[in-house]
Amino acid sequence: MALTALLASAMAAQAAEAVGLSSCIHDQPLSMEKWKIWGAASREMMDAGENDPVLSRQYRNFHLLFLEVQVNVDKDPEQEYFECDEFLKEVAAHPLVLSFFRKHGLTDRETALLGLGVTIAGHKIFRPRPGRPLTSAYTSQEQIDFIMANKEALTRIAKQEEAEKAARLERGLAKARRSLVTGQ
Repeated sequence: MALTALLASAMAAQAAEAVGLSSCIHDQPLSMEKWKIWGAASREMMDAGENDPVLSRQYRNFHLLFLEVQVNVDKDPEQEYFECDEFLKEVAAHPLVLSFFRKHGLTDRETALLGLGVTIAGHKIFRPRPGRPLTSAYTSQEQIDFIMANKEALTRIAKQEEAEKAARLERGLAKARRSLVTGQ
């Protein structure tokens, strides 16, 4: 009986210590320097993925993990969807992807939370939802201020990323056409 009470107490303490992903994203500082590093690592990784099907598949799964958070936060920006540590474990399951960010000096935590912080706060500014405040459980006033202060630069970076994505897609289509013609 005492063992059961001890286990229950330990489990309750552990649950009380669990931090929601919203707090981790909300508290993630954003900087243009780090965002440029994040972008450079991301471009390098995507370029390498063009010729590496394992990396490409791992990136798709990594990206889907982020999209899941973004879609859920867009539905209800006050709802908790993940525990921070659990989400970071999911992120860590993509070592090939993370190796590019590590090479550029970002930690796995920064890679995950910086990407989500900029994206979620950016959506609040660039795709506002009527009746919703800019800040939420996932976005701090500092993050909103960062997006507002860097709106032009972030727009320029986003346009550049879209152009690069389109070029990558075109290269992939050309490669597929060649393989259809040559049968390889």
